[in-house]
Amino acid sequence: MISRRVFERARTYVSRSGVPEDLEARLRANPGGRPRALAIDVLLAAMVLSYDRHQSLALTDVHRVLTKDLADNYQRELGLRSADGSALTVRQVRYAVSAITSTFDYTGTAAADLPDDVRAAREASFQQMLDRLTSAASTHVAPTGRYAVDATAIESAARGRRRPKPSKAKSNAEAAEQQTVHRELAKGQDRLDLVRANCDPDARWGYRTRTYENKTNMMFGYQMLAFTRVGLAASATAGAGARQTIDDQPMLIERIAVVPGSSHGIEETIECLDRDWLDGTPVLELLADRAFSYGTPENWAYQLRDRGIAQVLDLHQNDHGAVPHVKHGYTMVDGWPHCPSMPEHLERVDRPKVLSLRPLPRTAGVEERAAWEADRRAIETFDAQIAERRIYRFERRAKSGSRSEQFICPAKAGKVKCAGCPLTRDFGDDVPEVTPPATLPKACKQATICVKPTVQPKLRQDLYWGSPEWKASYGRRNRVEGTFGLMKSVKGGNLRRGWTHQVGIVKTSFLLAVAVAASNLTSLLRWAKRTGDTRDPLVLLDVTEHGFVELDEHGRPMTGTDPPADPPS
Repeated sequence: MISRRVFERARTYVSRSGVPEDLEARLRANPGGRPRALAIDVLLAAMVLSYDRHQSLALTDVHRVLTKDLADNYQRELGLRSADGSALTVRQVRYAVSAITSTFDYTGTAAADLPDDVRAAREASFQQMLDRLTSAASTHVAPTGRYAVDATAIESAARGRRRPKPSKAKSNAEAAEQQTVHRELAKGQDRLDLVRANCDPDARWGYRTRTYENKTNMMFGYQMLAFTRVGLAASATAGAGARQTIDDQPMLIERIAVVPGSSHGIEETIECLDRDWLDGTPVLELLADRAFSYGTPENWAYQLRDRGIAQVLDLHQNDHGAVPHVKHGYTMVDGWPHCPSMPEHLERVDRPKVLSLRPLPRTAGVEERAAWEADRRAIETFDAQIAERRIYRFERRAKSGSRSEQFICPAKAGKVKCAGCPLTRDFGDDVPEVTPPATLPKACKQATICVKPTVQPKLRQDLYWGSPEWKASYGRRNRVEGTFGLMKSVKGGNLRRGWTHQVGIVKTSFLLAVAVAASNLTSLLRWAKRTGDTRDPLVLLDVTEHGFVELDEHGRPMTGTDPPADPPS
């Protein structure tokens, strides 16, 4: 059972986004058929609670919330039961959802005859509606302008066309054609015969992280890009204060974009940044993993720089290594200028599997203890190498208006002894000594050097990669992983194949936005309870369950406990 107060809270929650009012206006603009008995705010509230209570947005489960989980008298108040007691039908729920998604449908398969300007307007309106729905939980939380972005795989309700087996081909020509079909499926190309072969024409084959439950790194469906709000970075030596910094912000997804499974999503991420943010606060900082930072500078780094967004990023393994700057003589390593005489063993420092460790459980077995100890040693080695290499890095002094940065060499910064810098000759024996090049480059002779933004642009960031400060800042990206965990874990939203039976990118995006809104509400309520924050009126509602009373066939409370009497003879 779902009490009146719980349903009203969900109804208030979705209504304050403005989405129900907007959808009602759009649907009234296209009248036709019988009057609709199901109000949009009631439908959205039922969908939120269906995902929260039943881990499902299958429309049959939404119908169950509306007709089985609510009290009979409350159903009548909401118009879900007619005067003769007839309940809302599943068909009416399906009709309401289809009416909403048909209003915004912009995909080529479902709206092939739409002019390009109309298609673009529909897509923009649809994305704005999704943004308002997913941002409903942030209404009374102070904006930060800082977000962690990541993508997670969403399997389609349909099954994709399987890879043809060449062994069954009747000729070499057929085998070659089958291989071509597979390659085009993997790339997501829109060959009409391949699209028709799948029940979900917008979904594509793509890659995902292989886990114990997934069993494979291939999936047919979509990628959901999510922007999760983060607060200011905790100090690397904050200790217990880091917990307070984390609790300053609830773990909320404020914006999503859904793309086919074969897409990298970088272009769509930039489009998300360009859409107006509802709180009016510009994006100041973006935390991204290697899937984004590995993109070309033109597609990623330059785009963020032109928008004034600072990036905190991890490096792909192919991006590590030393790159000498021929003109000025310094060496770029992992996005930062270093002394050209830096020891060779520091030119490449590989990232460990994990950057931090949780305490080892007391009940850990032998294998778990061995793995934990191996990770601890890897982290210690990494931290030591980064600390040693940091001695040889150039120190940033200022940023110019052209986004160039001013640096001084480590000798002038007092970190190393160098014959090319006479000021260091009196340094003690505990200071490392380097041998300068035979011919001093500009980096050694000038007081400062100017590093232009075109030098290793995609790896440049404010914090030194691998340093304790960088790890403390980048650690905030775990929040987006936490939101995915809340939505996908068995005890959370259990978002896996079967959570909905709808197909198509518009319907999938709409239902994912509802699922995100439901997950956000759960996160908001938990955060408010943990921190005592009561700025949002929704957290003050008393939804305590007070039990229920059984009624007989006449609607009177049942007080007797005797078993039913035998039927009369």
